[in-house]
Amino acid sequence: MFPLSDFTVLAHGLGIKWKGCLQPNPISQLYQISVTYFQGKPPITKVHTPLIIPDGKKLPHVYSQTKQELCLYYPKNNEWHSGLWIVETIVPWASEWLYHYENWVATGDWKGGGIEHEQPSKVEVESKKRFSALLPKLLKH
Repeated sequence: MFPLSDFTVLAHGLGIKWKGCLQPNPISQLYQISVTYFQGKPPITKVHTPLIIPDGKKLPHVYSQTKQELCLYYPKNNEWHSGLWIVETIVPWASEWLYHYENWVATGDWKGGGIEHEQPSKVEVESKKRFSALLPKLLKH
């Protein structure tokens, strides 16, 4: 289904990482992305291809500008859960995000929908920091 992609089992079977290329439409460039998933955590979707950011703008609908970590759904609406296939949800949503990204670069107007991100609570920030610090150790195994 996705040629030129890698699939890795992480942390003794507790997580997976898929790295591959998406092309949102036939005239688009190829974008290298990864999806990392650990049981009980939402998937982390990153674009590894450098993205163009127009002067004075910030990437819309991302969790991290520097890591290019995409926001693909609103977690509080339970749009994704572990009972859904990543290949049928997260990967197509990432391709759709890239489609809207290309239009945003061309027009300056984000048409991909979504809601403004709320500021995370202090507990959420600390929990994510702890998980982010632990992630490299888990990826080595």
